[in-house]
Amino acid sequence: MAKFNGNYSVYVGIDWANDKHDLCVQQANSDIRKFKVIKHSANTINAWIIKLHKQYKGQIAVSRESCIGMTSKCALLTKSEI
Repeated sequence: MAKFNGNYSVYVGIDWANDKHDLCVQQANSDIRKFKVIKHSANTINAWIIKLHKQYKGQIAVSRESCIGMTSKCALLTKSEI
């Protein structure tokens, strides 16, 4: 499994769906991935993002599956956005 290096403290992949979201989180310079499923609600997503920022200091790279299949949209979450 590849280790990610760069300007980010953690890398997140999201499989976005109507009822739930499957998450994959990998800390920079680590080959360990954590998986989680959260329900589709603003409160749940917001709580997860806040917890993520508290756990992993620094910038977070996010890639989300788009509705057109395997194409990914990329975003960067900063503390000013939450």
